[in-house]
Amino acid sequence: MDTLVLLKMDAQAFAQLRAALAPFDPGWSCWRARGEDRVHVYAAPSLLRRLPSQAPAALQVARLETLSSLDGAAAATPPRAQYVVQTDVVAEHEAEFNDWYDREHLPGLAAVAGTVRAARYRQHGPGARYYAAYDVVDAAVVGSPDWVAARDTAWSARVFPHFRNTGRAMFEPWQ
Repeated sequence: MDTLVLLKMDAQAFAQLRAALAPFDPGWSCWRARGEDRVHVYAAPSLLRRLPSQAPAALQVARLETLSSLDGAAAATPPRAQYVVQTDVVAEHEAEFNDWYDREHLPGLAAVAGTVRAARYRQHGPGARYYAAYDVVDAAVVGSPDWVAARDTAWSARVFPHFRNTGRAMFEPWQ
């Protein structure tokens, strides 16, 4: 499976890191949480070799192991928002959780008009064990009737009660 590095930090730490890593690689994907002072940077694992020895204290580093990644219905459109869901799941329900995610949930949300890409990862590092990122053409896609219908299924209703430590946030591209 592919692996990404996820750097989590506040805007001040991002500014320090960006200066330390100049020139900043345009291949890195930077997102800022809407209404929050939180920045996520996705990059290849080689970025870790470039991190300064005195990295900002607010910096958290996680490794994202790709479990699945699907092009969405709007795959040719640049995303203007990214919806992130992080969660743990009760151990005895983990097999069903993964089956549901791979067979119904991720494909269903990828098929929604306005979804550019849907991906899910196993997160190694700070945060919940599972991390999903949905690139969308606009944040409103996540509340659309098609998105809600794809999310609110009978199988989802069986799986959702077993989520733990769940966090959700909407991000916007940021440089």
